[in-house]
Amino acid sequence: MVLISWGFSRNGGVQEVSRQVLDTLRKDPSIVLKTLFFPRYKILARCVRAFANGMIEHDTVFFFMHPQIFNFFAEHWPLSKWPKTIVWAHGIDVWGNFGKQIAPNLDRANKILSSSHYTAARIHENFPNADVTVVPLAPFWEPAFHYRPSSAPFEILTLARLAGSERYKGHDLVLEALSILKGRGIVINYHIIGTGPDEIRLRRLASDFGILSQVFFHGFLSDDKVCEFFARSSVHVMPSFVVKSDHQIWSGEGLGLAYLEAACHGLPSIACDEGGQQDCIRHEETGYLIPPDPHIISARLEYLFKNREKCRQMGERARRLVAENFTHSIFSNTILRALRHVFLGKLCRPQPIPLS
Repeated sequence: MVLISWGFSRNGGVQEVSRQVLDTLRKDPSIVLKTLFFPRYKILARCVRAFANGMIEHDTVFFFMHPQIFNFFAEHWPLSKWPKTIVWAHGIDVWGNFGKQIAPNLDRANKILSSSHYTAARIHENFPNADVTVVPLAPFWEPAFHYRPSSAPFEILTLARLAGSERYKGHDLVLEALSILKGRGIVINYHIIGTGPDEIRLRRLASDFGILSQVFFHGFLSDDKVCEFFARSSVHVMPSFVVKSDHQIWSGEGLGLAYLEAACHGLPSIACDEGGQQDCIRHEETGYLIPPDPHIISARLEYLFKNREKCRQMGERARRLVAENFTHSIFSNTILRALRHVFLGKLCRPQPIPLS
């Protein structure tokens, strides 16, 4: 089998999923794995080299980690030599009309793996007959218990890049919600973890709202430091919302690993009610799925601020949700079942895959 992907140089959910897929395939003794990792726009030369080196053989299964790469292959590969193919669809890369434009051949794949039910539904809007399997993602951390006494400060955090192209993450909404709460006499410290050029604008916005003293920008942190902030916080707030467009790429969460990572540490999440995060949160049980409205966000935060035990219980249920439904074992087994399905042409009991 050949795993084909962009390089993993950046940090983010897509890169983390790609690393986990690679690890799953490498650990299975029945899979002979070859890889093609390359920068964007250098696909054709690598393909030619792969042919020349005999990497592409009759029984090879191609596992594309990005629909854009798959579409390139689909446009240049002779139909007479079309291989068995699996494509991973992360999110916005296949949503809406623009998603169909950048991956118009997606339904030619033998199997599509999706990071969420929301993305699977968007694929079926464009390709009703596509064979799609949702793979429950696994967070980086194992579920961990943190004792937070009721007297501990009530603090919130957001873990996300601060990019102008990713303002859908909802930092603006949180800042406005905190300003509303301050007007009611409730002051909550807000920790923003992540780096990017939008930090300057967000600092200015916090100042305009009169809450800069309670907003802390920590930039990029090591995993250990991120865990420390999860341990000291009460709620993870990332109200990512879907922005739809007829002619441009949509924005929104394909899944949102940060919600699962927060749940691992016993934090409930406040998120918006459309997008892949719907898989990660049970409304009013492990967090809230609400419209992208700062007044509603402030109301939920005020309720949790005044009901600390309820907040703790929601966090515990969030931890159990991850432990039972989003594990590395479930992630790996779902991928391997899909691979056997593609190779054998039917579902079967697990058995070695004679891939070359």
